[in-house]
Amino acid sequence: MATVWAPHNSPRTGNWVDHAYDSGWSATIGFATLDGLSASMGERGFAGAVSQLGIVAHGDSPGVVQLDRELTATSIPSFSGGFDALDRYLTRQAKVIFFSCIAGKDAPGSALLTALSLRLRGRTFIAFEVFGWISNFASNPGQILEDVYGWPGPNPPAPSPAVTMTPWGRFAKWALEGRIIRYPALEQNGRPHKKCANPACPGHSSALHQCSRWFPGCEW
Repeated sequence: MATVWAPHNSPRTGNWVDHAYDSGWSATIGFATLDGLSASMGERGFAGAVSQLGIVAHGDSPGVVQLDRELTATSIPSFSGGFDALDRYLTRQAKVIFFSCIAGKDAPGSALLTALSLRLRGRTFIAFEVFGWISNFASNPGQILEDVYGWPGPNPPAPSPAVTMTPWGRFAKWALEGRIIRYPALEQNGRPHKKCANPACPGHSSALHQCSRWFPGCEW
């Protein structure tokens, strides 16, 4: 199996080390288009082997990932060739994570993720409701920090020490088979009784809580 860290070739998406195995990401592949990313994964022999794909790209608006053009819920058909190509490299239950500032936020973020999860069935699509902070220096894959307020300048965001963004972090939103299966903390905090994505959820005392499973085979 392979875990691919994929920074988009646009300014300020970080300088990343390849083969930093202790990071949990087995390969770093820069890309300009989804088709190009798939071609590079093919060159590395990753057909059907990518269990986790982390796409690093600008977002800056809910429901938007800035690739060679904007990926939104409505523009997905224009990326059909790229998603068909990715389909050949992702495992059947792969996670695709967009490390893109606030791309998963609110209703537009949900619309993007649910639409993608119907485009590539069986895969879980994940994005975040907060900004991410990236170092100016070469970093191991995965070293993007949660930045709730989008602080400007070169200093890491609060809280200190800042927390690394992960799919299992408090600000991550998950979609699978056209449904949100995990709400992030800020959004869940505004839901009645802090209910998570489980339709049978009785409510939680904290927005950080999530039901452990909500349909057979889904657990986190």
